[in-house]
Amino acid sequence: MLARSAALRELGLPPAASGDEAKAAFRRLALKLHPDKNPAPDANERFQALAHAFESVMRADDRTAEAEAVLSDPLAEVFGANWARGFADGSLDPHAALQRARERAMAEEAAGDPLADAAAAMGLDLGAEELRAMLEAMPSDLRGGDGLDGLEGLDASAAAGLPEITPEMLADGGNPFKAFFDAMPEAQRGPMMALFEKTFPAFLANELEEQQLDAENELFALALRQNKLPAAAAAVEEERRELAEEFNAAAIDAFERGRYQAAAEALGEAIALDPSNAAFYGNRSLAYERAARYEEALADAESCVRCDPTYAPGYERKARALLGCADYKGAEAACRRGLLVDAEHAGLQRAFEEARAAAAAHKLEIVRAGSDVLGLSPEDYLGGRAAGVKHGDGAVGLLQ
Repeated sequence: MLARSAALRELGLPPAASGDEAKAAFRRLALKLHPDKNPAPDANERFQALAHAFESVMRADDRTAEAEAVLSDPLAEVFGANWARGFADGSLDPHAALQRARERAMAEEAAGDPLADAAAAMGLDLGAEELRAMLEAMPSDLRGGDGLDGLEGLDASAAAGLPEITPEMLADGGNPFKAFFDAMPEAQRGPMMALFEKTFPAFLANELEEQQLDAENELFALALRQNKLPAAAAAVEEERRELAEEFNAAAIDAFERGRYQAAAEALGEAIALDPSNAAFYGNRSLAYERAARYEEALADAESCVRCDPTYAPGYERKARALLGCADYKGAEAACRRGLLVDAEHAGLQRAFEEARAAAAAHKLEIVRAGSDVLGLSPEDYLGGRAAGVKHGDGAVGLLQ
């Protein structure tokens, strides 16, 4: 593929031309250069070159759109515009910003506290003080705290050299981000700061999501220990149950033949007859997942574990569906919860390893996306430490 600017030149356009301008230019030139219209001996080669240039522009635009989606900043509304740059250059105190965000969240608790809601759904009767005490007893990288304490252990090493936040760096209330950039060679500081501004919001959003999911799993573990989880739904009468099992058997037969839609339809009949059977929802979730209908697979997996919160295969089904939805942290959390129910469940163990690998790959994708959008190579922001780091093939190696 040609670089976008070179491809635009082939189309007779300036480097800043839009995708729509490229489409219009291609249509115009195609009418002129197509071998059916152009009698020149090299008409075929010229048309192929034109088509190649147009494809290069479209692919570059697709990559840019994908990169911008990966790099979206869900925290801008909380911290304000350009907050990551402020953390890095010292114009914004990260401790104060996080404290303001925490105060804002507390002020909005009247609209609903997600952890309190999760606790109630698990049969736990915990007041605000009890919830706070439970969170305080969790590892510090999960419970949050004052200032940046809740970010200890943030895996920023995956961000191709961005600073790892340690308890020592946070102890004096300083700004570890600014300290990192101040110590960087001047030639690399600008490119690295630009990469940090582009990528760190996505890293932090992932970390905060993981903390929330881990806190909910702590609640689940407590409910499991105290035997407070909602009881499985009551079984239906025997005649309906037997007929439902016949539909389930038909679904299994269809599934083994690769007829996933037929399997899902048969399981729909089984569920209508016996909505108390968690396995039916889990089986239909699997059929939908194999058919790449991940949202439907997720909905059924959630119904499965609501029906019976101690049904370990339901959490594997949920993890697989979340992997299909590219929610890797959610998939990890689902596996962790299922392993609380059955630590030896082989399917959950495999899914957990797959989710961890996918989450790690996603971190590297954030770096690659940031580099692509900024037009940076590892040498720009890592200098001599860039050995083994590649972005062109979508892979980012380890730093030496």
